[in-house]
Amino acid sequence: DDEVTPFRRVWCVLEASVSLDARDARNRLGEEFFYDFLAWLPEEAQAYAGEAVPAQPTALLDRGVGEMPIEVVDSVGGSFPLAVAEAGVRIDIEEAEATNLADKEKILRHVGACEGCEGLNA
Repeated sequence: DDEVTPFRRVWCVLEASVSLDARDARNRLGEEFFYDFLAWLPEEAQAYAGEAVPAQPTALLDRGVGEMPIEVVDSVGGSFPLAVAEAGVRIDIEEAEATNLADKEKILRHVGACEGCEGLNA
């Protein structure tokens, strides 16, 4: 959505925590682990060669090894939406929202115990 809501929802923070746990386990085995970030690029949100880029799905594939991520788009021009990337680096776990306060408290306790989860907060 236009507000990049998932980065402000505590359940999404939990998914990131689980993903970091999986990354750490695979790294210990010498295996790579891809993070897949998918986002919709709205119609006319970007231009290429003076032409509006059509609406399209975009993906950012990060191997989690400190290198530049691989960017995937369907057509010529356009790139992963900057607003989504920016929201991702501005995550504040303690400010994450939840419909059920008890869920939020349990999730924050879990994330606090997660090895390597300090990387969740921007």
